[in-house]
Amino acid sequence: MFCDIELARRIEAVESGLVSAIVDHVTVAAPALGAWREVVAGGMALFAGAGNPVNKVIGVGFDEPPAPVELERLEQRYYAAGAPVRVEMSTLARAESHTALSSRGYILQGFENVLGRRIGDDAPPTGAHGIEVQPVASDRLDAWLRALVEGFATPDDSGAGGDEPLPSTDDLLGLFRHIFTATGYCRYEALVDGVPAGGAIAWFDGDVAFFGGASTLPAYRRRGVQRALFDARLGDARRRGCQLAVLGTQPGTTSQANAQRRGFSLLYARAVWQAAIGFVRG
Repeated sequence: MFCDIELARRIEAVESGLVSAIVDHVTVAAPALGAWREVVAGGMALFAGAGNPVNKVIGVGFDEPPAPVELERLEQRYYAAGAPVRVEMSTLARAESHTALSSRGYILQGFENVLGRRIGDDAPPTGAHGIEVQPVASDRLDAWLRALVEGFATPDDSGAGGDEPLPSTDDLLGLFRHIFTATGYCRYEALVDGVPAGGAIAWFDGDVAFFGGASTLPAYRRRGVQRALFDARLGDARRRGCQLAVLGTQPGTTSQANAQRRGFSLLYARAVWQAAIGFVRG
């Protein structure tokens, strides 16, 4: 599948919308965290509390590089909140947009792959034998979040990496409550013989479905849990009239291999830049 600049711009806008929903949720649920978002250089800068992995600048650089005055303003705002400045910029953004960051002292931290697949009229594949996927009921939300945490606490370190170390289990559970309870998600729970084995989310934006939050408990890995979660989400995306499903992975990981086995292909990468300037604490 070929991805041009306009499609990349659309995908970045979908993820910006998803993270914006998280920020809006945190603003109401935990106002003391000081969540905020603002439009910058054609993209979005987002903050949902110190230590939250959704804190980032995304979707910038397609039309023109972020101006120094914009970067300075963002740097001061992030630093005042005790957070680094993390910019995830598509490799389909203008080359001078990347140069604008490197010349300002931003350091390349790693890459994230963005994969996608068309959703046609082909019949969805059947799920793995013995695995049931169901929506997460309200009375199952806490157990589902804890299962996600258990899965993420033993991360997929098979690829190139690039992420910072995970926080403690309690801190991770608190972050997940903010991230995965925002309005608009579809949440999925995978059961093996009736026992929770993993979970994932989908975010539907017009004709694009964004998949994320995929986690499998260590005891149930390599048994088809993620395949079943993919199939359930692809089926829902098809029923909603989506034309494209997308997701992000670390390069070269088992997660990427799982996605490619379900028909996803690499569309582009995001360069992950972080400002090298020290924190400004007030």
